[in-house]
Amino acid sequence: MMKAAFTEIDTNYDISLRFCVENVRDFFERGDEQDSTRVVRATDTFGPGWHIKCKATNFDGENYLSCYLVAGSMGYPTPISFSFAGESSQGGIQYFKFSTTHTFTAFKGADWGWTKALSKLKGWDRYETLREENALYIRATIRAQVAAVYPDRCLDLSHDVITTERPTDVRFVVHASRDRAGELSKPRELFANKATIRRACPLLAKYIDNLDAAAAIAQELFGEAKRGPHQSTSSAIGQHDDNTSQADSDWDFDDEEQVEKAPHPHPTAEETEGRRDAGAVSDTESWEAGDMSPLDDTMSDWAFEETRPANEVVSIAPTTIAITGAALPTWEAFLFYIYTGVVAFGPLKSRGEATRTEFIADYRVHNPHRPAPCSCKSMYRIACILDLPGLKELALKELSSQLSKENIVTEIFTGFTAKHEEVMDLELRILKEHWAELKGTEQVSEVLKNVVRGKLPHAAAVMAELL
Repeated sequence: MMKAAFTEIDTNYDISLRFCVENVRDFFERGDEQDSTRVVRATDTFGPGWHIKCKATNFDGENYLSCYLVAGSMGYPTPISFSFAGESSQGGIQYFKFSTTHTFTAFKGADWGWTKALSKLKGWDRYETLREENALYIRATIRAQVAAVYPDRCLDLSHDVITTERPTDVRFVVHASRDRAGELSKPRELFANKATIRRACPLLAKYIDNLDAAAAIAQELFGEAKRGPHQSTSSAIGQHDDNTSQADSDWDFDDEEQVEKAPHPHPTAEETEGRRDAGAVSDTESWEAGDMSPLDDTMSDWAFEETRPANEVVSIAPTTIAITGAALPTWEAFLFYIYTGVVAFGPLKSRGEATRTEFIADYRVHNPHRPAPCSCKSMYRIACILDLPGLKELALKELSSQLSKENIVTEIFTGFTAKHEEVMDLELRILKEHWAELKGTEQVSEVLKNVVRGKLPHAAAVMAELL
C-alpha cells in the first residue's frame, strides 16, 4: 500500500497529494518467471472513493511502470481533470509528467491513465538517482465538480421521455445516415418538452419559436427546416467544402453501406404519421401534464367522464423540427444532456474505427436505455451553435483527453479544427510538444505534399506555426 499525504481537499474535489512508490526496481528488473501482473501498488482511497494505481506492464519486450486514476466500479458522471508527475525524493529530478481530463464510465473498469508512464530504458536505466533511491515519488492533482446523484431509474426515465412521443410538445426528425453526396436517410423521431428546453437551452427554444429565423441564422444545424420531415434532406452541412469530410468531422452518422436493416425499436416518422393526422391542432399548443397518465402512453387517447366531457378530448400535434445538421446519435445525446446534464462520449475515429465501434457496442450492452456515446467534436459544434458554454467545455475537455502523439497529426489538419480557434490552440500546443518526434515521419511528409498541392488550404496556418 502506498502512503499518500493529502495537502488540500476542497468541496469541489481540488485534491493534491504526493506519494511514494517503494521498491520501484520490481517494475523494471523482473525475471522471465516473474508475473508482471502481480507488481501493483495502490494508494489509499480519497475523495468519493478514488485511488491511484501503479502496475508493471510490458510492451514489445520493454518493461514499463503504468499509472492510473481509478474512479471506482460505478465511474463518475462529470469529467475529472488530473495530472501525475514522477520525481525524485527531493523533487529536483522529474522523470515524467502527464495530464488529462476524462469522464469515467461504469463498465470495462473505471480507470484511466498512462500505460507507458515510465520505461526501463528511458527511466530506470537513465536516471542513477532513481536506481539509488529505488523509489518513485508521484505528485498528483485531481480536480472535479461534486456530482449530483442521478439514480439509474431517473436516467432511464429521462431517456424514455426523449424517445417516446408523450408527454412532449416538440418533435425532432433526425437522420441516422448520410451518404457521400450529403443526402440524409433513415429518419427517426425524438421528443422533448419546450419548457425543459427553454430552461436548459434558451437559444434553441428561441429557434423553435421562430423556425424561419432558425433556418436563416443556424443553417448549419437546421438547414432547410421547412422541408417535409419524412423526406431525405440535404443539409447545409451536406454542402460542405472539399476539405471537410464526414470522417474529418467525426460525425456520428452511420456509414450508408453499413446501416443495419433491422427496424429500430422506436417508431419512425412514417410509422407515426397516421395516428397524428386526425384531429391535429396548432403546432404552438403544448401538452398539459394533467392530460397524461404516467402508467400508459396510450391513455391520452381515452375519454374519462370524470375529468372532461368526451367531446372535449383533443389530440395535440407537437411542433415538428427537422434537424439536418446533426446525426441521430448526436442529437439524442444532446437532448439527454438537456434533461440530465449527463453526456457520454465515444473514442475519436482517429484512435481507430474498431476501438470506437467496440466501445459504443459495449456501452449499449451495459446501458440499453440511454443514448449511445457520441462524438465530442460533434457535440462541441452543437454547443457552439446553441451557445452552451458548459457543454462546450465538457466536449473540449473530452477532446483534449483523447489527443496524443499518435493521432494529433490526423486531428489538427482537419476542417473541424480550422473552424474552431479554441480547438486549434489546444491541438497546436500538443503538436508542438511532440513535433521533434513527428516532423520527420511519413505522415507529416504526406501532409506537406497535400499542402503544396492545395488539397489542404486550411493546413497552411498550422505549418506556418511550426516551420
